[in-house]
Amino acid sequence: MNPTFNRFRNLATVRAWAAVVIAAWLLNGTADATDFTWVGQGNSSSWGDPFNWFPRDVPARTDVAIFNSESPSAVIRVEQNHSVGTVWFTGDSDYTLTTGSNGTGNLQITNELLYDAVGTLSFQTPRTAFRINSIKQTEGVIKVASDILFEGDVGALEVQQNGTFRLQGNANLLFYGQSPGVLVLGDFGGNGTINLRGNHEGIFRNAGRVAPGASPGTLIIEGDYIQTPEGLLDMEINSTNPGEFDQLVVNGDVTLAGNVDFDLSSDFGDGEFVQFMQVSGSQTGQFNQVSTTGNNMVFMAMGSSSYFDAESYNLGDMDRDHDYDRNDIDAMVTGLRDQLAYLILTVGVPLWESGDVHPSGSPDGDFDFDDVAELVNLGLYPAPGSASSSSLADILAADTQIPEPSAGLLLVIGLALSASRPGWHRPARHHPARRQTNPLLT
Repeated sequence: MNPTFNRFRNLATVRAWAAVVIAAWLLNGTADATDFTWVGQGNSSSWGDPFNWFPRDVPARTDVAIFNSESPSAVIRVEQNHSVGTVWFTGDSDYTLTTGSNGTGNLQITNELLYDAVGTLSFQTPRTAFRINSIKQTEGVIKVASDILFEGDVGALEVQQNGTFRLQGNANLLFYGQSPGVLVLGDFGGNGTINLRGNHEGIFRNAGRVAPGASPGTLIIEGDYIQTPEGLLDMEINSTNPGEFDQLVVNGDVTLAGNVDFDLSSDFGDGEFVQFMQVSGSQTGQFNQVSTTGNNMVFMAMGSSSYFDAESYNLGDMDRDHDYDRNDIDAMVTGLRDQLAYLILTVGVPLWESGDVHPSGSPDGDFDFDDVAELVNLGLYPAPGSASSSSLADILAADTQIPEPSAGLLLVIGLALSASRPGWHRPARHHPARRQTNPLLT
């Protein structure tokens, strides 16, 4: 073989391997990465001022920008176009990321924004100035008052158990990555839109707490919504007027489990309807429990016209028909016998939500003699022998055995008390807000 040809072939091989090595180094993005720590010693809090970083340079595309416990709080202005590999927050300082005074500047995070801090991180820009591959929040508070574009090979948001993530001012989270999605293990809420229909279809998964609105407001999800058995949907309702109650709007399918809690104003009365969810797609499953806080005179349950309506009922209206009669006592007996059967009857409202009027004002998460005695003292139910009631023998028929002797005893005593106090009317009560956990679901 021609020696000259061999020489050129060997040279070509060496160059090819060199190209492979260089390409791998560029793709890996960590071969020459440098850690830069924010020290805030520049003339201004500009991201592009080298004096704000140690070592004294500006982080580049493959580098790591660190904000630790020694980094001072600051309003950091991104006045030009910058790209960085990873941004890592620790410590307890507060930071605001914004653009220059004339609205220019963009920040691209090609790897991950990791928030391990106990302070507050705020995004405030009039436009989409932040392009991020992914955000992982382990604790602290993140507030977004601008649009964020999630892109890259991931394009996802994860809020872990100790994290609080808030959308403000109708902000938008736009997911255009390869694996879009939102996972909530902590606390997520506010006003705004989560668009999970960029290049790929994404899912919003609630395994923590989702609280739409900001006293109150609307959270819109463009995509599917899944709430796991550990998930809580927390809805604030001041009145039934538009704009005075929280709404979750899902332009997609929903899969439901877990708990929905209604935080009511003190003047919310019986027979009020509110549409707390709008769903354009299909529904699978239902909430395991419906609870009420903030108002001790009524409880909320799924509405009669739509599963995504909520309807208010006076406390003690055990069968949810907006009156007090023998049927309420029957429903009470059903619940004492079989709490799961009562959950089915009320579509998720546990016995202690509809009837837990514990005299101490501190509900103990069950329904027992104290609660029955209180309901009787309030004069809610007709006395035995009256036109709208039945005898005790009818209520405790032979085929309705109560497994716990205390349950039968409390009902007998309760009905006897009712007969001795036929003229009582429900007084005004001011108990602290009720919030219980369903022991059947833990």
